[in-house]
Amino acid sequence: MGKQSYTVKELADLSGVSVRTLHYYDEIGLLVPGRDKSGYRVYGQEQVVRLQSILAMRFCALPLDEMHAAWIQMHWADGTYSAEAHRGLAQGYLADDRFKAYYDSAAGEGATEFLVKALLANL
Repeated sequence: MGKQSYTVKELADLSGVSVRTLHYYDEIGLLVPGRDKSGYRVYGQEQVVRLQSILAMRFCALPLDEMHAAWIQMHWADGTYSAEAHRGLAQGYLADDRFKAYYDSAAGEGATEFLVKALLANL
């Protein structure tokens, strides 16, 4: 089983976004991590999956202020979400060479595959 939680630095390195960006996403409520006993940010699998969605929307040039409401609605209308559809979307990330090349170039070789595995393991 993969790692269950990440520090802000670990997630920044894994995802290819800066620590400051992760702090900003927290400040605006877009990606809110848990906190450890000392008050440091701790990101679990749910936040890893959420960050994957945020990065996909950022890749599509969706403005941050629209991501809150749109991150699920861009794929599912109200009441139509299913884990099966979510798994299909994740597999689509691996099948889309443009997305995979972009994400792997930003986060490192194999990052797309890792995030898809994390998503699939938690659905």
